[in-house]
Amino acid sequence: MPFCGAPASATSTLSRSTGMRMATTALQREGSLPVWMPQDSRAPTREETLEWLAGHVHDIEATLDREGGVVLRGLTCLADADAFDEAISVVAPHQHDYVGGTSPRTVVRRKVMTATDTPPGWSIALHQEMAYTARPPDRIAFFSEQPAAHGGQTTIADMRKVLGRIPRGFRDLCERHGLQLRRAIPSPENAHLKPGFQKPWTEVFATQDKREVDRIVGEKGWQAQWQADGEILHVWQDLVPPVRRHPVTGEYAWSNFAHFFSPVCMMAWALQDGRVDEYEALAHARRHNPQMLDTMVLGNGDPVPEADALHVYRILHEAEHPAALLPSDIMILDNIHYAHGRRAFSGPRSVLVSLFDRLH
Repeated sequence: MPFCGAPASATSTLSRSTGMRMATTALQREGSLPVWMPQDSRAPTREETLEWLAGHVHDIEATLDREGGVVLRGLTCLADADAFDEAISVVAPHQHDYVGGTSPRTVVRRKVMTATDTPPGWSIALHQEMAYTARPPDRIAFFSEQPAAHGGQTTIADMRKVLGRIPRGFRDLCERHGLQLRRAIPSPENAHLKPGFQKPWTEVFATQDKREVDRIVGEKGWQAQWQADGEILHVWQDLVPPVRRHPVTGEYAWSNFAHFFSPVCMMAWALQDGRVDEYEALAHARRHNPQMLDTMVLGNGDPVPEADALHVYRILHEAEHPAALLPSDIMILDNIHYAHGRRAFSGPRSVLVSLFDRLH
């Protein structure tokens, strides 16, 4: 049953166990991703949508492996977190939590979360979800509950193509040593003192108990040191490769946070957004209090070279494409093939996410 890459004049129809029909043509794409939409003039019901999803799980899986993503559009019966949770649970029985994650997020229902709680004036640099860990989720799904009136687009980039733009010398250096995120995680009382992501250890590990933090860190095989009577926790997360091979297609993609948590990249990011106070706080901490900053290091303990990190940051910024998601859109990305980010915005915006693994 064909899905994508059909001639521009042809329509590929997906209808199996239900009367609902979803279709895509070569002209229906959101950036580089195929868009599937109901063909019927009437909007499908919630029951029809769930039945269609259940009957096409393997079609969605195959499209994600091949294309790297898909946008499900026109499912207006999916209007809130409960409906998204029900729909994504049909597609993704193996969902992840976000314990140990770096972005501030709020759980809204079971394992459905806000995409990020960073302020609207912040953009989010391109990244693959939790690629600083040894076992990141295979997929990420975005539910556009309420798009922003101005800005706020989810940005995407094909990291298979980005890999070809990474300087060979830097790639070789990272492949030789591996990459590791060293996090500086403040206490709730001191979170406001940290430049950048102000996410306290109680939120990172979903507990108020330091002994439970130590247990989680040990279980994950990370290293941790409590500093200054618990005011800050240093955590060395997994040593990861800079390039990952897709388990189904065998394709390689650049997949790491070398450009994201290097302090000079955080500074460039702040200037790009016009966050001058944040830039100055980061610059001051980099000079006088570097233990308060997250940073990326090579497996031998050396910091990632700043010039290389900045160069990759600029490559990714040039590669990003804004996906203009409509209300009720669900965009699902393969977390190796595609990176995602966000444009700054103003006004109300609600985008929810679910992290999950492919079917086994």
